Amino acid sequence: IPVAAPSANLSGRPSPTRGAHVISDLGGKVDLILDAGATGVGLESTVLDLTSACPRILRPGGITFEMLEEVLGKGGVEAPQFTNCERPLAPGMKYRHYAPQAPLRLFTGDQDAVNSYLAEEILQEVSAGKKVGLLAYDEDQSFFPRVPGLSFFSLGKRLNPAEGAERLYNLLRLCDQVGVEQIYAVAPPRVGVGEAIFNRLWKASGGRAEEIK
Repeated sequence: IPVAAPSANLSGRPSPTRGAHVISDLGGKVDLILDAGATGVGLESTVLDLTSACPRILRPGGITFEMLEEVLGKGGVEAPQFTNCERPLAPGMKYRHYAPQAPLRLFTGDQDAVNSYLAEEILQEVSAGKKVGLLAYDEDQSFFPRVPGLSFFSLGKRLNPAEGAERLYNLLRLCDQVGVEQIYAVAPPRVGVGEAIFNRLWKASGGRAEEIK
């Protein structure tokens, strides 16, 4: 029997990485859902533009820039450029994609400065009665007091980006499930698959990253 296997999610939503995510998106819309368990990588494939002499990464994914350079040599592949292009060249290049229901703000910069800024910002939000979600790393947790209204979602160890990649979409969906009204995200180190994590968070934020110095 021929099998067509497009992405099992609604356009614009965080991609499904578990069977429950597919049921949430497509339950009642399809006759059968086969649950093969959680995905391994957690992020979509790497997309390359091969129309020019030097291959260009349009969408970073599980096959990283560093992996491609190992095969193609130094300068043999062009790193991804994050822009809000009018005409998407590849899946996931729309200005706001992979997005949870609540608005997401992405923060870069010195880690201690980012955490100090976010701790103050979040305290103001929850004091005003707002439900806030925070995507950060195990190492960041001590910066943030356990207060009513704050849900801390760990991307794992900062130096283990594969862990963050596997968790990312599930955490964005958990933010929806618990009903947070605002999401703050700490940017990952932009090496290896961390570049793909940054790309997905950047897209979810509407193509904006705020630098804290």
